[in-house]
This record gives sequence, C-alpha cells and structure tokens, in this order.
Amino acid sequence: MINDSTRILHWQQKVGFVAAFCFAAALLSLADSLIGGISGNRGMIELLPGSSYAISGPMPPKTDTLEEMIIEGVPADGTVRLVPKALFSGFWLGGSMWRGAIEVSPNAQEAEYVVLVKDQYGEKQNPALVFIIRIWGSQDVLNAHSSSFLTRRTGLSPFAFVAFFAFCGILTGMGNFLLGRRWTRLLAEHACSEIYKLTRSGEGTELTCDLPPGAAVVVGRQCPVFRANGEPLQSANVVSLQKKDVVLLIEGDNAVRVGDVVCLQAPAIEARRADTESN
Repeated sequence: MINDSTRILHWQQKVGFVAAFCFAAALLSLADSLIGGISGNRGMIELLPGSSYAISGPMPPKTDTLEEMIIEGVPADGTVRLVPKALFSGFWLGGSMWRGAIEVSPNAQEAEYVVLVKDQYGEKQNPALVFIIRIWGSQDVLNAHSSSFLTRRTGLSPFAFVAFFAFCGILTGMGNFLLGRRWTRLLAEHACSEIYKLTRSGEGTELTCDLPPGAAVVVGRQCPVFRANGEPLQSANVVSLQKKDVVLLIEGDNAVRVGDVVCLQAPAIEARRADTESN
C-alpha cells in the first residue's frame, strides 16, 4: 500500500499543481482582455484595408429615410465609407434605427477618421452617431497597437488563451479528483482513513477521521498513525465511534497533522507492517 499510495499522491500533487496553474493562467488571460477593453480603444473602430464592419444606430432627429441622413468625416476619395443599408425598429425602446456597414477599400492608407451621422436641420449631434475609425496598414501593425498584452505578444485574442487554459484546467482538475478518489478507495481497502480534523487540549490531541466501510473498529483500540507517504508516527487510542466518524486520542506532544493516515483495523496494520518490512 505504501508504494501505491506514494505514487498516487505524487501524481495527484503534480496534476493538482497543473490544474491550479491552468486556472490561474485563464484568470490572468481574462483580466488581460478586460483591462484591454476598459483602458483600450475607447470606442474606436479599428479596421484593415479591404475589410468591412457592421454598424447600426438611432436615426438622427427629424430624419425618416436613409437618404435624409448626412454623413460627414469620411475621406473624399471614398477609401473609407459609411453605408446605411436598412431601417428597423429598436428592440427595447422602439423608435427608428438604421443598420449599415463601414467599408474600407483595399488601397486605404493608415489614418484616423471621426465620422458623424446627422440630420440636415442642424439639430444637436447625437453622441451615439459619432464613430472614430482607425485604419491600420496590416494585421501585424493592428496587433502591435492592441490594448491586450497577449495580442501584442502573440497576435492571438486573449479569449483564445482563456478558453485553452480553462479547458486544460477542467481536464486536470478532473484528473486530480479521480486520483483523490483512488487514494480514498485504497485507504478504505486497508481499513485506513485520512485525518481531517485535529483538536488539541490539555489531555492531548483528538483526531477525527472517516469510518471506512466495513471496518470493525472498537473503542480502546490502539491504531498507528502514518504520514501519507508511509512514514510511521505514533499510536492513537480510539475514544468514540460516531455514525460516520472515528475519534481517537494521542496523549502528550505529537507531530500529527491534518492529512495524516490512521489505520483502524488489525489486518490492515499487519499488512502495512509487512509492506514496510518487504521494502
């Protein structure tokens, strides 16, 4: 049992470390994406030559048709255009809305434009109809100016890292759980159990552990306590039996801690001693 338990615990610790690392990396990647979104482009629409971007907004005041909309700020050569395409009714508050696209020609140069959509009567400008458009020369240049650290370094979206590390964390977390169950079953097969609670008093230290299924435990039995790796510590005396727990007492000073193992039944103790002698 010692060799088996040591091997299982060794792998459980390694898998648990990997799972913790993956979840931490997923959280850091998520933080990178959120920080980039909060302190990043400030509503700027970043595009490449030859691309297009779907856009929508409320109709300007006193404007009923697409033809009545005034669009200012686009370059005269037409390399960047805002093209309204259809009207529709707003989902939440109703009212007339328009949808369209920002279209960038393949020969567009790097530049920044502030595009306004307004009416022809000089009404106050709606801030929702002010679009800041930034054209970058290539994907590499766009990535180099990204607000995300991961995108600047790798060219990939931080959400790709979130998904990858979260998936790896779930897989390794499941592996850690299964190894833990295997360890618990191995203990139960030898009528042993992990200590999960310590209470120190003037009489000594009370140890509480689960009662393994089928273990024949009686009050007054002396039970050896081991480290999880098989290192022997000292004996504890069974002082009470509860529905699912066993309470033991060690008198005087001791080095027992939560996670150590108590073997509760004589056959298991003898088998453990035989394993120790053979190793």
